Amino acid sequence: VHGAGERRAVDRLRQIANQLTAHLRDLTEYTRMDNPAWRLQPEWIDLGGLVEDICDEHLPRIRAKGLQLQVDVSDAAALREVEIDPQRVRQVLDNLLNNALKYTAHGQITVRLSPPAEAAPPLAAPQVGLMQLEVIDSGVGIASDAMPRIFEPYVRLEDRKLPRTEGSGLGLAVVRRLVDRLGGQMAVESLPDQGSRFVVWLPMHPTDGVSALTGSQ
Repeated sequence: VHGAGERRAVDRLRQIANQLTAHLRDLTEYTRMDNPAWRLQPEWIDLGGLVEDICDEHLPRIRAKGLQLQVDVSDAAALREVEIDPQRVRQVLDNLLNNALKYTAHGQITVRLSPPAEAAPPLAAPQVGLMQLEVIDSGVGIASDAMPRIFEPYVRLEDRKLPRTEGSGLGLAVVRRLVDRLGGQMAVESLPDQGSRFVVWLPMHPTDGVSALTGSQ
Protein backbone atom coordinates (compact mmCIF):
# COMPACT_ATOMS: atom_id res chain seq x y z
CA VAL A 1 0.00 0.00 0.00
CA HIS A 2 1.66 3.19 -1.16
CA GLY A 3 -0.80 6.08 -1.37
CA ALA A 4 -2.17 7.95 1.64
CA GLY A 5 -5.72 7.20 0.52
CA GLU A 6 -4.99 3.49 0.30
CA ARG A 7 -3.41 3.51 3.73
CA ARG A 8 -6.46 5.21 5.18
CA ALA A 9 -8.73 2.67 3.52
CA VAL A 10 -6.71 -0.24 4.91
CA ASP A 11 -6.67 1.35 8.38
CA ARG A 12 -10.44 1.82 8.20
CA LEU A 13 -10.97 -1.79 7.13
CA ARG A 14 -8.74 -2.95 9.98
CA GLN A 15 -10.71 -0.80 12.43
CA ILE A 16 -14.03 -2.22 11.20
CA ALA A 17 -12.69 -5.78 11.47
CA ASN A 18 -11.53 -5.13 15.03
CA GLN A 19 -14.92 -3.65 15.94
CA LEU A 20 -16.76 -6.64 14.50
CA THR A 21 -14.49 -9.02 16.40
CA ALA A 22 -15.11 -7.13 19.65
CA HIS A 23 -18.88 -7.07 19.07
CA LEU A 24 -18.97 -10.80 18.36
CA ARG A 25 -16.87 -11.53 21.44
CA ASP A 26 -19.17 -9.45 23.66
CA LEU A 27 -22.31 -11.06 22.27
CA THR A 28 -20.84 -14.56 22.64
CA GLU A 29 -19.63 -13.96 26.17
CA TYR A 30 -22.85 -12.29 27.29
CA THR A 31 -24.99 -15.20 26.09
CA ARG A 32 -22.54 -17.85 27.33
CA MET A 33 -22.78 -16.55 30.90
CA ASP A 34 -26.39 -17.71 30.97
CA ASN A 35 -25.21 -21.28 30.39
CA PRO A 36 -24.76 -23.33 33.60
CA ALA A 37 -21.63 -24.83 32.04
CA TRP A 38 -19.91 -21.41 31.89
CA ARG A 39 -16.77 -21.44 34.04
CA LEU A 40 -13.89 -19.19 34.92
CA GLN A 41 -10.42 -20.42 33.98
CA PRO A 42 -8.10 -18.99 36.66
CA GLU A 43 -4.32 -19.12 36.26
CA TRP A 44 -1.36 -17.76 38.19
CA ILE A 45 -0.34 -14.71 36.15
CA ASP A 46 1.62 -11.47 36.26
CA LEU A 47 -1.41 -9.20 36.42
CA GLY A 48 0.61 -6.00 36.23
CA GLY A 49 2.29 -7.26 33.08
CA LEU A 50 -1.05 -8.25 31.56
CA VAL A 51 -2.51 -4.78 32.16
CA GLU A 52 0.57 -3.16 30.63
CA ASP A 53 0.36 -5.44 27.56
CA ILE A 54 -3.34 -4.64 27.03
CA CYS A 55 -2.64 -0.92 27.24
CA ASP A 56 0.20 -1.28 24.71
CA GLU A 57 -2.22 -2.98 22.31
CA HIS A 58 -4.67 -0.07 22.57
CA LEU A 59 -2.00 2.64 22.32
CA PRO A 60 -1.98 2.99 18.49
CA ARG A 61 -5.75 3.64 18.37
CA ILE A 62 -5.54 6.08 21.27
CA ARG A 63 -2.69 8.01 19.65
CA ALA A 64 -4.45 7.97 16.27
CA LYS A 65 -7.29 9.88 17.90
CA GLY A 66 -4.85 12.46 19.29
CA LEU A 67 -5.22 11.32 22.89
CA GLN A 68 -2.62 10.59 25.55
CA LEU A 69 -2.48 7.32 27.50
CA GLN A 70 -1.12 7.23 31.03
CA VAL A 71 -0.51 3.80 32.54
CA ASP A 72 0.16 3.64 36.28
CA VAL A 73 0.71 0.04 37.35
CA SER A 74 2.02 -0.49 40.85
CA ASP A 75 5.27 -2.47 41.05
CA ALA A 76 3.98 -4.27 44.15
CA ALA A 77 5.07 -7.91 44.18
CA ALA A 78 1.50 -8.95 45.00
CA LEU A 79 0.36 -7.93 41.50
CA ARG A 80 3.02 -10.06 39.79
CA GLU A 81 1.52 -13.33 41.02
CA VAL A 82 -2.26 -13.29 41.03
CA GLU A 83 -4.64 -16.22 40.54
CA ILE A 84 -7.33 -14.97 38.19
CA ASP A 85 -8.88 -15.65 34.78
CA PRO A 86 -6.63 -13.65 32.41
CA GLN A 87 -8.99 -13.76 29.42
CA ARG A 88 -11.88 -12.35 31.43
CA VAL A 89 -9.67 -9.64 32.95
CA ARG A 90 -8.53 -8.80 29.43
CA GLN A 91 -12.13 -8.48 28.26
CA VAL A 92 -13.01 -6.21 31.20
CA LEU A 93 -10.10 -3.85 30.50
CA ASP A 94 -10.55 -4.02 26.71
CA ASN A 95 -14.18 -2.98 27.04
CA LEU A 96 -13.46 -0.18 29.52
CA LEU A 97 -10.72 1.19 27.25
CA ASN A 98 -12.96 0.94 24.18
CA ASN A 99 -15.68 2.79 26.07
CA ALA A 100 -13.26 5.53 27.15
CA LEU A 101 -11.93 5.89 23.61
CA LYS A 102 -15.43 6.07 22.15
CA TYR A 103 -16.53 8.94 24.38
CA THR A 104 -13.30 10.95 24.59
CA ALA A 105 -12.55 13.48 21.85
CA HIS A 106 -9.52 15.14 23.43
CA GLY A 107 -7.31 14.87 26.48
CA GLN A 108 -6.19 11.71 28.20
CA ILE A 109 -7.10 8.20 29.23
CA THR A 110 -5.54 6.85 32.42
CA VAL A 111 -5.29 3.22 33.49
CA ARG A 112 -4.26 2.53 37.07
CA LEU A 113 -3.75 -0.80 38.87
CA SER A 114 -3.18 -0.83 42.62
CA PRO A 115 -2.87 -3.62 45.21
CA PRO A 116 -5.21 -3.50 48.23
CA ALA A 117 -2.79 -1.55 50.41
CA GLU A 118 -2.40 1.23 47.82
CA ALA A 119 -6.01 1.59 46.65
CA ALA A 120 -6.95 5.20 47.32
CA PRO A 121 -10.12 7.25 47.82
CA PRO A 122 -12.37 8.98 46.86
CA LEU A 123 -13.86 5.64 45.81
CA ALA A 124 -12.61 3.33 48.53
CA ALA A 125 -12.64 -0.46 48.15
CA PRO A 126 -15.94 -1.94 49.36
CA GLN A 127 -14.07 -4.55 51.40
CA VAL A 128 -10.56 -5.32 52.58
CA GLY A 129 -8.17 -7.23 50.31
CA LEU A 130 -9.40 -6.17 46.88
CA MET A 131 -7.02 -4.85 44.22
CA GLN A 132 -8.20 -1.83 42.28
CA LEU A 133 -8.29 -1.31 38.50
CA GLU A 134 -9.31 2.12 37.20
CA VAL A 135 -9.97 3.56 33.76
CA ILE A 136 -10.30 7.34 33.79
CA ASP A 137 -11.07 9.53 30.78
CA SER A 138 -11.49 13.21 30.00
CA GLY A 139 -14.50 12.58 27.79
CA VAL A 140 -18.07 13.82 27.60
CA GLY A 141 -19.07 12.25 30.90
CA ILE A 142 -22.41 10.74 31.83
CA ALA A 143 -25.52 12.63 32.85
CA SER A 144 -27.02 11.63 36.18
CA ASP A 145 -30.29 10.52 34.59
CA ALA A 146 -28.40 8.18 32.23
CA MET A 147 -26.18 6.64 34.91
CA PRO A 148 -28.68 3.91 35.98
CA ARG A 149 -28.83 2.60 32.37
CA ILE A 150 -25.18 2.38 31.38
CA PHE A 151 -24.79 -1.28 32.39
CA GLU A 152 -27.98 -2.41 30.70
CA PRO A 153 -27.53 -4.53 27.56
CA TYR A 154 -27.88 -2.86 24.15
CA VAL A 155 -27.76 0.66 25.62
CA ARG A 156 -25.64 3.18 23.71
CA LEU A 157 -25.42 6.73 24.98
CA GLU A 158 -25.23 9.31 22.22
CA ASP A 159 -23.71 12.77 22.56
CA ARG A 160 -24.14 15.57 20.03
CA LYS A 161 -20.55 16.73 20.65
CA LEU A 162 -19.21 13.44 19.24
CA PRO A 163 -19.71 11.52 16.00
CA ARG A 164 -22.34 8.81 16.19
CA THR A 165 -20.96 6.06 18.42
CA GLU A 166 -20.50 2.58 17.07
CA GLY A 167 -20.89 -0.62 19.03
CA SER A 168 -23.20 -3.38 20.13
CA GLY A 169 -24.27 -1.68 23.34
CA LEU A 170 -23.04 -4.74 25.24
CA GLY A 171 -19.57 -3.61 26.29
CA LEU A 172 -20.36 -2.30 29.78
CA ALA A 173 -23.04 -4.93 30.35
CA VAL A 174 -20.40 -7.60 29.75
CA VAL A 175 -18.00 -5.79 32.10
CA ARG A 176 -20.56 -5.77 34.90
CA ARG A 177 -21.38 -9.46 34.51
CA LEU A 178 -17.73 -10.49 34.28
CA VAL A 179 -16.78 -8.47 37.35
CA ASP A 180 -19.60 -10.14 39.27
CA ARG A 181 -18.43 -13.60 38.14
CA LEU A 182 -14.84 -12.78 39.10
CA GLY A 183 -16.05 -12.05 42.63
CA GLY A 184 -15.47 -8.31 42.34
CA GLN A 185 -17.40 -5.08 42.47
CA MET A 186 -17.36 -1.85 40.51
CA ALA A 187 -18.39 1.79 40.68
CA VAL A 188 -18.54 4.83 38.41
CA GLU A 189 -17.94 8.52 38.97
CA SER A 190 -18.87 10.90 36.17
CA LEU A 191 -20.06 14.39 35.41
CA PRO A 192 -21.12 15.81 32.03
CA ASP A 193 -18.16 17.39 30.19
CA GLN A 194 -15.77 16.36 32.99
CA GLY A 195 -15.02 12.75 32.08
CA SER A 196 -15.66 9.43 33.77
CA ARG A 197 -13.89 7.17 36.21
CA PHE A 198 -14.68 3.44 36.19
CA VAL A 199 -13.31 1.53 39.17
CA VAL A 200 -13.19 -2.26 39.37
CA TRP A 201 -12.24 -4.12 42.55
CA LEU A 202 -11.14 -7.73 42.21
CA PRO A 203 -10.04 -10.36 44.75
CA MET A 204 -6.39 -11.38 44.68
CA HIS A 205 -7.48 -15.02 44.38
CA PRO A 206 -10.63 -16.72 43.09
CA THR A 207 -13.69 -16.61 45.29
CA ASP A 208 -14.70 -19.75 47.16
CA GLY A 209 -14.66 -22.79 44.93
CA VAL A 210 -13.69 -20.99 41.72
CA SER A 211 -10.10 -22.24 41.63
CA ALA A 212 -11.37 -25.83 41.45
CA LEU A 213 -13.75 -25.21 38.58
CA THR A 214 -13.00 -26.39 35.09
CA GLY A 215 -15.14 -26.87 32.03
CA SER A 216 -16.33 -25.09 28.96
CA GLN A 217 -15.80 -21.36 28.72
